[in-house]
Amino acid sequence: MALAQTVAGVRQYTQLIALLDNYGEFQENLAIAQGSEGALTEQAKIFEESWRAASRRVKASAEGIYDSILEDEAFIEILDLTANILTGVEKLVDGLGGLGGVLSLTGVLFMRAFGDRAANSLRDLAYNLGVSTGKAYELNTAFKQ
Repeated sequence: MALAQTVAGVRQYTQLIALLDNYGEFQENLAIAQGSEGALTEQAKIFEESWRAASRRVKASAEGIYDSILEDEAFIEILDLTANILTGVEKLVDGLGGLGGVLSLTGVLFMRAFGDRAANSLRDLAYNLGVSTGKAYELNTAFKQ
């Protein structure tokens, strides 16, 4: 006991005694582990190589698709066209006087396209509000004048 405590310490001496009592089993397990170490390493290497090879094939296929679909020249043309369109819009907005001019033009165009229907819709809305407040007759005569 004193030797076990000296070698393994006060807290671990019981494990050292158990190991020495079962030293034969320890030797068997150690031999199995040493013999299988090479097999496990070989299996891990085979798996890694197959996994790596498969992932490389997938990556190469994806790069092939990317290269086939995405041509630099096509994107350059698209980006140049987009830049030209945005420059034109910028000049138009500046020519109209900024946001106020754009809103005015939008209002005029809206009224030209939907003016009759917009006026009728506003009249109907006012009438319906009048019905809900009890003033429908007054609003109806006001609209007719």
